[in-house]
Amino acid sequence: MKKLFAVFVLFFICASFSMAATDTAKDDSLLSLTMIEALFQDSLNLRLKGEYLKAEKKLSRAYTAFSKHKNTNPETELRYLRGLITLSIDMKINDRAIFYGLELLEKSQNPLDTSFAYGEIGYAYCNKSEFAKASKYCKMSLDVCNSKLEPNHLNLARTYYILGEISYHNGAYDLLIDYVNKSLSIRLRRAGDSDKLVAECYNSLAGGYYGKGEIDRSIAYLHKALEINLEALGSDHPDIAIRYNNLGALYSSKGEYNLAILYIKKALEIDLKKLGENHHDVGLGYNNLGLAYYNNGEYDNAVIYCKKGLKIQQESLGAKHPGVAETCYWLGNIYRKMGTDEDKANFYYKKAYAILQKKLSPNHPKTRTVKGLIK
Repeated sequence: MKKLFAVFVLFFICASFSMAATDTAKDDSLLSLTMIEALFQDSLNLRLKGEYLKAEKKLSRAYTAFSKHKNTNPETELRYLRGLITLSIDMKINDRAIFYGLELLEKSQNPLDTSFAYGEIGYAYCNKSEFAKASKYCKMSLDVCNSKLEPNHLNLARTYYILGEISYHNGAYDLLIDYVNKSLSIRLRRAGDSDKLVAECYNSLAGGYYGKGEIDRSIAYLHKALEINLEALGSDHPDIAIRYNNLGALYSSKGEYNLAILYIKKALEIDLKKLGENHHDVGLGYNNLGLAYYNNGEYDNAVIYCKKGLKIQQESLGAKHPGVAETCYWLGNIYRKMGTDEDKANFYYKKAYAILQKKLSPNHPKTRTVKGLIK
């Protein structure tokens, strides 16, 4: 099952981000602070609509132009940095989130920004599958939240949520459920039961119960998340695609393949429109579609879509990411089930094992499973 429950890029992305700003340097130097603030507000509105690519252009230009002004308000700079970090996390451009998170830590003037920066850096490292670093930064965020902020602050809820996501990756599903329920309790009190943050928790709980094999309970949580998101965000937001993708994966595991394919195609339609054809969420959607076809006995289609997904994942996540390993594992399963090319099955199993034993551990359940399939 694809990892959008984590609800998960190299430095060249940071370079391209800066390069885009340089292209408009002459125009940016003429922008007033009022015009820059208007760009920033535009980017916030676009982000709320799920128009991440358009929001990125606006926010990039705003921050670059702001940096050219002298004697600016430090709080405004911090606000722009928070926006850059949040958008980078939304787009899963993890190294850029870490870069701006460290910049925010350096310039932070209060525990709110410090706890926020630690938590989001931790989330970015989680998305990169660097779980020791992720845990380190989240625990620093937790320390600041507990010692410097009021009880049950939303920053504390966010940190609990991220710790739950780390637990998912580590296969600690009961720990995930514990952390996310702590987050959910705070968010329900502070944000209300129809807030996007609550839907985020429901999605994560669905992942935890899926990991424990409680598929119907997982589906129930996903539908609760979807209902909230549809009401708050509309029908074509990237968060809606995440819910559709996860529902597709779950229905596939229940043997309801036509329903699974319907949900996954709806997710792909949104992601292709909002994120672009090379975003790794698109790759994960192709993987899920391939698995639905695999479970339905349509092996040729399964190979086509899983290979499309693998290509995007390798380019967007890097060749050694656990998500790449998971796709290789499924390609191994498909070729073995086809019974026509055992060499290809072993090739993909070995590739998956090489990644998992380094990124997770030799004793992780996923690593042991793949090792047992190699002939």
